[in-house]
Amino acid sequence: EPGPFLDLASGTGDLAAALARRAPRTRILRLDLSAALLRQAEPKLAGRLDPSLVAEMERLPLRAGACGAITMGFALRHVESLERLMESCLRALRPGGRIVFVDMSLPETGIWGRIFRFYFRACLPRIAALCGGEREAYELMVRSVEGFPGWEAAADAARRAGCTEVRILRLTGGAARILSGRKPPRD
Repeated sequence: EPGPFLDLASGTGDLAAALARRAPRTRILRLDLSAALLRQAEPKLAGRLDPSLVAEMERLPLRAGACGAITMGFALRHVESLERLMESCLRALRPGGRIVFVDMSLPETGIWGRIFRFYFRACLPRIAALCGGEREAYELMVRSVEGFPGWEAAADAARRAGCTEVRILRLTGGAARILSGRKPPRD
């Protein structure tokens, strides 16, 4: 895809760094609500620092058609309005541009679903605390995944905004998913 790429909720830059390795000649813009997190990414992106934006992802401060692709890693469940996010992304994409969002999810049913839900709710926060992490942060993560309106709701919001080729790819038995779509090319 022609750039630039926009990495939403870019935080400490892990996804932006991976994009930079895969597309070394493409500009990568990063957006996050936290300027401090954006600064933490600077060592990972040495020599590849394109402008960073401190802004809300549901109100992108970009001109229409400015981006070739928009990515987001592990923040879709924190979006207040899926409709506003998708509308904002479609406005910022050029015709033929893509969205690709990855986030955690809960496996639906079956033995894997039951095992994963038990681990995710009961074990993960405790293990994180034992390893020096903040148990409350992991409990918040569990609540945010469980409170997500759902992947089909996100896909429907993308379609209503005008995305085509909307797909949901299940990873790790449904413990993570990727939502992708494309802005229609010009006729």
